[in-house]
Formats: sequence, C-alpha cells, structure tokens
Amino acid sequence: MSNAKLIIIGVVGVLVLIFVLMLIGIIPGLKSNQPNAAPASLVMWGVGNRAGQFDNAFQAFKQTYPNVQILYKGFDTQDEYESALIEAFASGNSPDIFMVANESFPRFANKIIPFSTAAITLTQLEQLFPQTVEQTFVRNGQAYALPLSIDTLALIYNKDMFNAASIPFPPKTWEEFKTISPRLLKNDKLTGALITAPSPMGGSEKNVAYASDLLGTIMIQNGAKMVNSDFSNALFLSQEGRDAITFYTQFVDSPNSTSTWNDAMPYSIDAFSQEKTAMTFGYLSDVNTIRSKNSFLNFGVALLPQYEGTLAATHPFYYGLAVSIQTKNNDAAKRLILSLTTDQNIAEMYLKETKTPPALLSLINQDFNDLQLNVFARQALIARSWPKPDNRAVKDIFSQMIDNITSKKLSVYSGIQQAEGEVNTLFRNKSL
Repeated sequence: MSNAKLIIIGVVGVLVLIFVLMLIGIIPGLKSNQPNAAPASLVMWGVGNRAGQFDNAFQAFKQTYPNVQILYKGFDTQDEYESALIEAFASGNSPDIFMVANESFPRFANKIIPFSTAAITLTQLEQLFPQTVEQTFVRNGQAYALPLSIDTLALIYNKDMFNAASIPFPPKTWEEFKTISPRLLKNDKLTGALITAPSPMGGSEKNVAYASDLLGTIMIQNGAKMVNSDFSNALFLSQEGRDAITFYTQFVDSPNSTSTWNDAMPYSIDAFSQEKTAMTFGYLSDVNTIRSKNSFLNFGVALLPQYEGTLAATHPFYYGLAVSIQTKNNDAAKRLILSLTTDQNIAEMYLKETKTPPALLSLINQDFNDLQLNVFARQALIARSWPKPDNRAVKDIFSQMIDNITSKKLSVYSGIQQAEGEVNTLFRNKSL
C-alpha cells in the first residue's frame, strides 16, 4: 500500500474517532441530547439584593451550560425572605434553588432534594468545606445544601478606648476579657450611672445583638453538650452549662456587682457606634453597619475570645444553596449549585463581588489583604453550632433565661432547667 493511501486512511480514522467522541459527549459538539446540554430555566431566591452579585458567576457557569437560563431574586432581610419562601412553597410556586440559613435548616429540610453521593460524597464535602457544613447540612450521609460564604461571630473593639486604657491588644481569652473590662468602665462620679460600658456581656436579646448566639457559644466552649446524639433532647442543664451562664451573666448590672451593662443601654451595635461601649460582638454584616453609622470610628475586629485549654468555637451564620422539592429542573439546579460552591474560580467571583468570607477551604487558606475579612475567614474553621428545632423560638427561650437569671427571678440552675424544658418541648413538637 502506498504512503499516500496510508495517510488518507489515517486521516479518515482520526476524523471518525473525533466524530465518535463528539457523538458520545466526550468532545462537545454533536450530541445535542446529552443531559448537560438540555435547555433549562432556573429561578433562584436568596437574601441579598446587591445588583450584579451573581452576574460573573452565572456567566462563568453558562460558558459550560449555555442552554441554562438563570433568574435570581434577592430579598433585603431574612424575615422578609423566609415569609415569602413559605408562601411560595404553600402555593406550589417555589424557586428551583433557594438559600437556607444554617439556623433555619431544620424547618426547611423536608422541602429540599438532597444531593446524591454520586454528585458529592461526604469525603469530598470534608475536603472542600469546614466541619460546620457537614454538621449542619448533612443527614443520613447526604448533603442537603452547600454554602458560598461562611460568616462568624467575632469581637469588635474600639481602638481609641483600648489605647486610652493602655490596653495594646484585644483579649484572646475570656480570662483576659474579664481582667481588662474594669479598665474600660466609666461611671458618673456623682450618680454612679453607667457612661461607658466595657461590653454588652450579660444582656439579653432586648438590647444585645446575638445574645443567644454568644451564650450558646460560650456554653459549647466550656464543654457543655447541647443536645443528645440523635438530636431529640437538649442536655445543657449540666455543670458546664451552668458555669458558662454564670460567667456570662456576671457582667450585667446588679446590686452586688460593678455595673457593666444594663437594660437602659442602647442596642449593643448602636451603643458601640455611639462609643458607649468599648467592645461588642457581631458578624461581618455588622462591621458594615457600624461603618455606616459612624464613619470616623476607629475600631478593629478580633477573633472571638476562648477559654484556655477547651474547645475553640464561635457561632456561624451562613446560607446554603438547596434544590426545591418542587423544581422541574433537578439536574440543572444541582449542577448550578455545585459549580457556584465547589468550583474555586466561580466561587471566588461571587466573593470578590460581595466582599464576604469564603466557605471553600482552598480559599480560606489564602492570604487576605483585608485584616477584618481575614478574621472572619479564619474563624470558619472553628465554627460550631447545634441543631435547633426552631431557631427563632430557641432565641427567645435563651433571652428569657438570661433575663430571669440577671433579674434574680430564677437561680442559675432553675433558669437553665426551665429553658432546657422549653427546648425539649420544641423537640417533641417538631421532628428534625
């Protein structure tokens, strides 16, 4: 056979091979009926109304899946969003994809189609995200939602007040926190009235932002087991739980202690913005709120204080993307979520647009030029929470427990006993 014929046969063979690979979908081009190319129209709802926050991420996804159309609807507040979402499910018109807050997941779990282990395994989940994601969004070995970002509770402190009190660094431990607090306290010399509080420690949700989050975290740090292994019963009526709330409530105004916080103080975020308290506790969103309230305030953000020699923990708040049980585009919806949350390049597009801390471990490991963002990113690794049957009801129960104890209406033991009983009632009435 001549060389010319061999070349012709070779070329034809290569063309046939390319055609076959395109036909079976290994090389894109001919197989128009493959699942990945199927046309789909997706609606996604979430909290966050910033214009264009998903534009670049969606465009990157559409480069691979050009036949998928995506419409995002954002809401300004979580309460507004969850009310609209509940109504949408009730009418059978839910979005294909929706954001579910880690705290709200138990209430929405039965409205979600979980990811199969073929889509993402537990091993892959552990390699991609901090431990809190598995603890929150996994049931029976399947992931129900995946996050774009993870926010955490941090210490926010007034640098000028710290400098004036000759305190060079924010406290790393609760022992240091207790030691420096009297140095940041200012009372009226004539009346004894509180002028500047060290912090809002000890207060309830009436005027302390995230009082229940903070108290729950201190309990976990101190070794309190909040629920049993099958998430059916609260267990925080323990010595560790009692010691934690005793520590927390000692900072509130009472006849037998130095006044450090009381019900007459403004809401803690406002008090900090008005320089009426040297420290407060908040999430990244609160940093932006404080800046908007007082652009001249000289403040910093630090890791939440810990107990020495115990479990490091802080409280997380974040949203996971989940697929609605009412969707008609299950495959496309799951592909979009996996791309947004597990593809590092696409996830980074969203984070740069929103300036929020990452959820992917590979991005958490990067250096951040923004020192404040760096704090929130690092804390994702120690984020710990516990499954609540109804996060809003538990918040109220913890707030009332704090008020009962600080007002001396109930002892520490009786206050926690009553709160644990009320949480257990929620567990009995609401199946997780």
